[in-house]
Amino acid sequence: MTTSDTRPSILVIHGAWHHPDFYATFCKAFEDLGYETICPRLPTCNNDAPPTKKLADDVSLIRRTAQSLLDSGKTIIAVMHSYGGVVGTDALHGLAIDQLIYMTAFVPRTGNSLAGMLGGRLPPFITVNDERDLLTVPDPASWFFNDLSPTDAAAWANKLVFHPKSAQSDPITHEAYRTIPTAYIVCEKDAALIPMVQEMMIENVRKTGVNVEVERLPASHSPFLSMPEETANLVLKIAKKGL
Repeated sequence: MTTSDTRPSILVIHGAWHHPDFYATFCKAFEDLGYETICPRLPTCNNDAPPTKKLADDVSLIRRTAQSLLDSGKTIIAVMHSYGGVVGTDALHGLAIDQLIYMTAFVPRTGNSLAGMLGGRLPPFITVNDERDLLTVPDPASWFFNDLSPTDAAAWANKLVFHPKSAQSDPITHEAYRTIPTAYIVCEKDAALIPMVQEMMIENVRKTGVNVEVERLPASHSPFLSMPEETANLVLKIAKKGL
């Protein structure tokens, strides 16, 4: 029987404009099942205006965090949300990670960026302030939280922070999915990263010879808020299949 000492640690890599508060209930769902869960705050999501951090700072933090867990004898399941897929793809290369799980996340190729995956243009719901190198989302309730109640969606929308334009235009330099078992959770009600685009990214990676297991949730861009327990259980189901 699996004990808490041999269970993998869950490393959650959050999305742009977000921070660990958004994922607290999701993390608790794992912890209630006996899994250590870590969700570091990405340096770019510090609300500084103008920005003081870049994608490289996010990558460095996640790599250090993962290496520290490995050095202490832990095994790791990495769950990456949205922009977190860009960070994790670069940061976790070459490490002995048990499983990569992209949760309605970006899966870039080496030399590409989040914006580059979209033809060099960001989605129309993002407002760009070129002068201050900042990105904001004026109506996040509609794009990110469309399966929450209007009250909850508005409350979470008010908690979002600024994000640097450079973090979504800087390219990555490694592809962790080349050597680590990889899965993708397609969120079928996502209004921001629509299912068609999620499927396109999966197929683009598969064309390079990488196997990507696919699971689905009837969720928006934020399943960690609208269905945290179901999402946590799905992550563990994927992980157990891959081990």
